[in-house]
Amino acid sequence: MSVTKAKGFSNKELEAAKKQEEFSVNRKLDSVRYELAAEANGYDWPRFRQNTIEKLIKGIENPNGQDFKLFDDWLRVVHKGPLEPVLTDRVL
Repeated sequence: MSVTKAKGFSNKELEAAKKQEEFSVNRKLDSVRYELAAEANGYDWPRFRQNTIEKLIKGIENPNGQDFKLFDDWLRVVHKGPLEPVLTDRVL
């Protein structure tokens, strides 16, 4: 559900939904930071990305979730804090 279409939710619930949309797998797949995190951890990014897309097409929810958690943890250590929105990483 899109955050803009949500009705009857508290502000806290809307913020959580917005954050979830912001860091969805689809956005991570197009993120330069996640590409760097994958390669730094020994992953072949084009192959990993294609595999994730194939799983999304098949309807698998949260494909490669454990791997993305590894990337999130790596990014937090490297950037010493919470991740910036994925949309801004194209500008950095």
